[in-house]
Order: sequence, then C-alpha cells, then structure tokens
Amino acid sequence: MVYGEATTEEILIAKLREAEFRVTLPRRAICRVLAESEKEFLKVATILERVKASAGEIDPSTIYRMLEDLAGIGLVHQVRLGHVGLWHLTVRHDHQHLVCEECGKTIAVPLEVFEQTYESLRRGYGFFPNIHNLAVLGHCADCEPKKRSGA
Repeated sequence: MVYGEATTEEILIAKLREAEFRVTLPRRAICRVLAESEKEFLKVATILERVKASAGEIDPSTIYRMLEDLAGIGLVHQVRLGHVGLWHLTVRHDHQHLVCEECGKTIAVPLEVFEQTYESLRRGYGFFPNIHNLAVLGHCADCEPKKRSGA
C-alpha cells in the first residue's frame, strides 16, 4: 500500500487493516491520540485520559490490547523508565531517544549517531539490536547538576 502524504493516524488505521485487525471506534480514537502525541512517550493513563477527553469512556483494557496489537506489527514500542512503561510511535522512526530519568524529557537523536555502535554489536557479538525498543536513559543537562549536588 502507498502511504504518500497520509497522516500518521491514516497510516496507523491502514496498517491495522493490513494486519487484519478490526478498526472500531475506540481503536480509531486511540490511533488519533497516538498520532497527535507522535513525539511524546506516553503512559497508558495519559492515553486513557486523552481518549476520554476526545471520544468519551473507554475501558483501560482496550488501550492495553490495542498497544499490544500495535507493538506486534511494529507501530509502537514500549520503553521502561523505572517501573513505568512508556509508549511511543515508531511509524516515522528515523531517530533514537535519550530519556531523562528525572524529569522525563526526551531528546530525539538521528539514528546515524548510533550506527557505529549497532554495527559493532552486529560484527563483534553477532547481536542485532531491536532499535525501536531502545532508549538511552540518563539525566538531561537540567537535571544532572541537581543530581550531582544531591538537590
């Protein structure tokens, strides 16, 4: 299927159909929220809150099932930040993420920055990383000085 100038929401819906998933109204609402939040890492609670605000009541289990379905076809990925799972779209994924463990700020970094590391893992260890499930955790420039000073 050609996606050309399709919106992220349209791509999500088309990919769901290609994978033979039903596209129900709740699934459309979740796709809309994810597409509108394309650059964010979202908690399920945040997705639930945004879906309720735009489309009304939805059972949280519907969101969990939908995220698992989307992850299964490579459209979202989950990053663990401590004990919290954050979800992020991988539809237009040409970057990697640096995620601050303190404030949650994310910084997009072009994939090329990590390519030498990925190649070293492939050649040296025969290991092929799933780059969509990788986020480099640490502290942003604003939080690192606070962490060092114990503030």
